[in-house]
Amino acid sequence: MKRFLFHIMVLLILAACSDKTPQPAASERVLLAYLSANNNLSFDIMRNVQWMYQSLAGMPNDCKLLIYYKPNQKDDVLDEPTILEYHTNGLGKINGHAVLTEKRQTVENILAQAVLHSPEPGNSVDPKVMETNLRRMKELAPARNYGLILGSHATGWLPASDMKISTMSFGEDDGMRINLPEMAQVLNRTFPNKDLDFILFDACMMGNAEVCYELRNATHYCIVSAIETPAVGFPYHRILPMLYEKETNYAAVCKSVIEYNKENGLWGAYAAINCTKMQQLADAVRNALAEKKDVLKYANLKHIQQYGISTYEYFSFDILDTFRYLNKGNIPENLAQSISETVVAKDCIDDTRIPPFNQLITDRNRFCGLGMYLPYLTPGKQQWDNYYENLEWYSAAGWNELKPYFKQ
Repeated sequence: MKRFLFHIMVLLILAACSDKTPQPAASERVLLAYLSANNNLSFDIMRNVQWMYQSLAGMPNDCKLLIYYKPNQKDDVLDEPTILEYHTNGLGKINGHAVLTEKRQTVENILAQAVLHSPEPGNSVDPKVMETNLRRMKELAPARNYGLILGSHATGWLPASDMKISTMSFGEDDGMRINLPEMAQVLNRTFPNKDLDFILFDACMMGNAEVCYELRNATHYCIVSAIETPAVGFPYHRILPMLYEKETNYAAVCKSVIEYNKENGLWGAYAAINCTKMQQLADAVRNALAEKKDVLKYANLKHIQQYGISTYEYFSFDILDTFRYLNKGNIPENLAQSISETVVAKDCIDDTRIPPFNQLITDRNRFCGLGMYLPYLTPGKQQWDNYYENLEWYSAAGWNELKPYFKQ
């Protein structure tokens, strides 16, 4: 009788469990890629997807990769926004199928081997759409921590506008962009448990203090470029395995990207920023600015290393080189120490022959890895100055206190 009751209880438990949807097992780290390609970068961004697959095909460990891809409907292989899921077992299979041989790793074959999921429809840089899709990707692939790749056009902290050719804090989708504060809020809400280990910005001009400070509560690290980046993007076929390592070797990542760019006759300047140190850096900058405000007010900006070209000229100045200039060659010790703790890796090309980038960074010793804007000092930038006051770095670095002095 007892045995009979025991079997009945087991059957009842199994029946109850069978009504619940099985939950995926949590991985150590999952990579998420949010690729807004509804623009003229669609060919290059889709090639980046190919490179990601190529890396997964050779991975010796169990790894998951989820890619949100918003296509350019004019000439893209995909007809609509899609979430692509790839899971390699590290034993020669992806999504249960044998990895494609090198000759068969075409875009069509790679997409055919993906597990496809329908994302939230709408513009990829709409805050609600972005947040919903990132949350969906996390649900599909639970993990202890995540790495996030953000790929599209960008112009750093600069504001978006309604014009077709303009600044675009991040993203480019049918003329729409998302400003930095709104993107930071999306990421703060999506990763409230501090499980976003790093953000890799495969996008131009994100290597400035304004960006990294705004994201200090969303992620631990940012991999960024202070200048415009080549359209080919990051060489994922080389660096993707590094992004799965438990302790990411950011110096190796930056070096690998620079080596690839050199081999292909490109330009580049990359850095990895410890965002948890950004408050400390803001304090050091605020103190250093207050001490040298008289010199700064009449500074010759052409003598400071800056990272913008054409219409973006003077949007960002190298932090250390700014204070090197203001202090006649000497950098305040506490500021130098703060930069060394904040910028954990950096590398650049200072001998590129590609105009106009060949005139941008000509001395790697003046590249600290991180830039910042100097408001109220550049004629004709009132629109920039007004928007700048919306950024958290503005007050953190003490510009709110210095404004009356510079506006006299």
